[in-house]
Amino acid sequence: MIIDAHTHAYDRICGVTQYGVGRPLGYGNVDLGADHPYRLLPPSFTDSISPCELLMEYMAWVGVDKAVLLTQNMYGYTNDYLSDCVRTYPDKFVALGSLDPLAVDSKHTLEYLISNKGLSGLKLDLHTQIGMLALRPDFKLNNPYLMPLWELLAERSMTLALDLGGSYGTPGHQLSELRAVLEAYPKLKLVICHLGFPPCLDDGGTGTEKEWHQLLDLADAFQVWFDTAVFWFSTMLKGGNEQYPYPTLKEYFRKCYDRIGGSRMIFGTDMPTILLWATYAQCIDWIEVMTADLAPEERDAILWKNAAAAYGFPNVADEE
Repeated sequence: MIIDAHTHAYDRICGVTQYGVGRPLGYGNVDLGADHPYRLLPPSFTDSISPCELLMEYMAWVGVDKAVLLTQNMYGYTNDYLSDCVRTYPDKFVALGSLDPLAVDSKHTLEYLISNKGLSGLKLDLHTQIGMLALRPDFKLNNPYLMPLWELLAERSMTLALDLGGSYGTPGHQLSELRAVLEAYPKLKLVICHLGFPPCLDDGGTGTEKEWHQLLDLADAFQVWFDTAVFWFSTMLKGGNEQYPYPTLKEYFRKCYDRIGGSRMIFGTDMPTILLWATYAQCIDWIEVMTADLAPEERDAILWKNAAAAYGFPNVADEE
C-alpha cells in the first residue's frame, strides 16, 4: 500500500496573498494579486484548478492507494470542497481544513470543521508571501490566543500539518514557539511538511544542520512526523538548480532518516504542483529507491503506516 500524505485538491483560486486576492489565469497560471503572475501547475491544467477526481486518476495510474488532501492560503477557504471530496470518496481521502487562527471564534470554527465537515485537523502555512505571515506578519505559534486550538486538536486526536515556510532563520521557522506548543499539549499530532526545510536552501535562512537537527529531534519527544515533499526545493538549492533524481535532496532524505528513523517519516509529494519538477511516476520511483535498502517494516512505515497513524485513516488495517 502507498499513501501520499501531501496532496492538494481545489476548485478555485481566491485566497489572499501578500499582493492581494489570487485568481486563476488558465493553463496552470494564477495571479497572486496586483498583477503578479505565477505558474502554479503545468499548462495541461487548463482551468488552473485541481479537482480530486483528477488526482484520483493520477493515483490509479501510478499505484497510490490513498491520499491526504491539504490546503493552502492561495486557494482560499476550500473547506466545503474538501469535505465533499472526503464524503464522496471516503476510501481514498482524508483532508485537513483551514481557518484564520486569530479570528474571534476560531475554536468554534475548528470544532465545526471536525464535527460537521468530517475534516481531520488543520493545515497551517507560515509562508511570508502566500501563507499566514503574508497577512499577519507578527503571527506566533505560541500566541496564548491560539492555545485553545491546539488543545482541541490534541483532545480530539486530530492533526496539525505545519508548513514552516522556510528554513531556520526565516520568519515562519518558529522552533522555540513550536516546542512551547508541544510541551503544553504533548498529545498533539503534528506533521511538519517538506522535511522541515533543510539547510540546503537559498531562501534567506541562517541556520545550520545543527538547528535543523534540533527541529528533527522533536520527533523523539513528541508525536511529530516529517513528510518528504521536497522536490520543488530544486529551485531553491544553494548549489543551483538540479534535475531529477535530485542528488542533494536524496542526501537530505538520508540525513533525516539517520537522525529520526523510518518511524517518523511520511511519504508525500505535493501533487499536483510537483508536476512542474517531476512526473508522479518519478515521485514513486524516487521513494522506492530511497527505501529499497530499509527493513520491510520501516519501508511500510514511510510508505503508508505512519500516514495512517498521523492522519487517522479509517480501516486501513483491513486493506493491508
